[in-house]
Amino acid sequence: MGVFYHVVEGDPLDNGNKSEVIEGLSGCTIEGPDGRSRNQAFIGHRAYCGVCKSAGLIAEGPGTPGYDLRMYDATIRAHDAVEGDIVVCQCSPPPRVVAVYGRSSSIHDVDRSADSTPSAIDAREVADAATTAASAHALTKSFDDHYVLVDRESGATLANFEYAVVRASGAVEHGVSDADGKTHMLSSTAKVEDIDIYV
Repeated sequence: MGVFYHVVEGDPLDNGNKSEVIEGLSGCTIEGPDGRSRNQAFIGHRAYCGVCKSAGLIAEGPGTPGYDLRMYDATIRAHDAVEGDIVVCQCSPPPRVVAVYGRSSSIHDVDRSADSTPSAIDAREVADAATTAASAHALTKSFDDHYVLVDRESGATLANFEYAVVRASGAVEHGVSDADGKTHMLSSTAKVEDIDIYV
């Protein structure tokens, strides 16, 4: 049985040099051993590589579980990232993600559909993974609008405030702003619509 831990913002890459995951899904968090909740990363989210000094997309790594075992988020149309996934940057071979802060959540590959020993990565696998990651990234970006709650008088952001969003259709979505006062990503922002936010 293989155990694959989930990836969150701030998790390092295996090539060092301050390489780390820099993007995750707001509102989908995992609490780390330090008690801090971090946004969970999905295929297509970005990581910074300190070796080649570029940002690359997280892609499914050889030897990791297939998409049939991974959680799928319909909002951004992407599967979650796990330890051992690769970052398609300018490095060859690409670095892998090391799960440090999301280890309270994992996939247990009971049937060992994933090889527990990471394999060598060939150019074709990287190209395929990059295509999948780019597609997921494009979808993620089409749902990338947050709103920031701000106090009109002081201009201060309203962190950890309950709010309600009334969509153009009349549907109501509830949430709590994050530490930066940001709301969740709306479930469909593929078209322009008027909304109202109540706090």
